[in-house]
Formats: sequence, C-alpha cells, structure tokens
Amino acid sequence: MIRVIGIACVVACAAMVTPRSLAGITVVPFAGGDAGYDTLTGNGLLEQGAAEARIGNRIDAGTWETALWRRNETGPILAQGQLTWQSGLPAPFTLTYDGAAGLVYTVGGETISSTQLGGTFSDIFIRTRSATLGSVQLSGMVYTPSVGDAAALPDLGSTGNGTINYLRLREDDGSTLPAFTITGFQTLSWQANDPPINSQVNALFLLTNIVPGPSSLSVAAVAGVCVARRRRR
Repeated sequence: MIRVIGIACVVACAAMVTPRSLAGITVVPFAGGDAGYDTLTGNGLLEQGAAEARIGNRIDAGTWETALWRRNETGPILAQGQLTWQSGLPAPFTLTYDGAAGLVYTVGGETISSTQLGGTFSDIFIRTRSATLGSVQLSGMVYTPSVGDAAALPDLGSTGNGTINYLRLREDDGSTLPAFTITGFQTLSWQANDPPINSQVNALFLLTNIVPGPSSLSVAAVAGVCVARRRRR
C-alpha cells in the first residue's frame, strides 16, 4: 500500500522540518543545506555511495550525464553513462540497492551499475541543484523497501541561481536501510540559447551513515578530525 505524504513540493515547504513517518521510514525536508550535510556525514567521509544524474552536455556522446560514485566529487567514479536530455520532458528513473554493496541506476532507459559501494548505510539524502538558468525537478517518487509497504515521497526541485534543496530518508529507529527501489521522474529544463553544462543542473542520491550524537567529547573530536582530513585534500 502506498501512502502519500501531504507535501506538494519540498521546495515550497523547505521551512517545514517536522519529520513525517511512513512505511517504516522518516522523511523530512532537510534545511541544513550542504554545510549541514557535511556536519552530519563527517564532511562526506561516511558516504557509502552516490548516484548522480546531471545535464552534462545533454547528448549521448562526449561527457557523461549519469554516474555512480564511491564518494560524491572525491571519487572514485564506479560507473558512468550518457543520456540525451530533452528540455522539460520527464525522464523515468529507477534506483535499486541490493542491501549490500550493489547499486543499479536507470535514467531515461540508460542503465549503469556497480557492486563496489562502501557498505550499508542508514540515511538517504536526495539533493537537487541548479546553479544557472535552468531547473531540475524530481516527481512521482516512490520508495519500495524489500520488507514493508511502499511509500510515496514528496517532490523535490531546484530552479536557477545556485538553489540547492535536500530531502532526507531514514529508518524510524535509525537502523541500517534494507534493500530498496526508488522510482520516479527527473525533469531538466533550460533556455535553448544559454544551456547549462556538466553538474550545473543535477540531482544526487547520497547514501550515507551519519556521525553519532555527541555523547562524549571523544566522539566530537573524532568528527572534527574527519572534517579536517577531508578539507586538506
């Protein structure tokens, strides 16, 4: 049974951060932005994998439009693919995780996969970014776990001027996420006379663990070391 969250679009509700529990998971618009994400994930060191779809050069040749990362931006890239985008035309996507180290990502009928994730994880952060005159929208998303009910997720999107928005998913009890599939549609739009390139317009699924709550100074110190080590690279 799919239960629909009463949120039309995360972009319109970014200020609302009250968690919504459905189908055994907690879903919340994450208002912390990139800085908040870095804090929760030890500056990305706790990421176990990431799936990206971006505008690239918009055609099935040359630079890539889809990729699987071991850690976003720092790499390595585990798989990449090419895709021809049509401005304003929704492209169906499917992201499938096998519960261990395998990930399969299909966008617009083009599939990439890897079995080299870092391991299991507790959280999914979905991130959209539009850093120029363009937009990206994720719509009609459904999260289907290997055990339990499917759940409809809120829409998420970004439009121009460096806009970044996040949606966060995690188990109600904070435990490791099971195998799952997320389906939906990705729509990229741009001005024909000034199209964005590469990752100026993109959507990311960040699969990560998070820094434990600061129950002691030693935990906080370890988190601080992780952040410092990443920033020196």
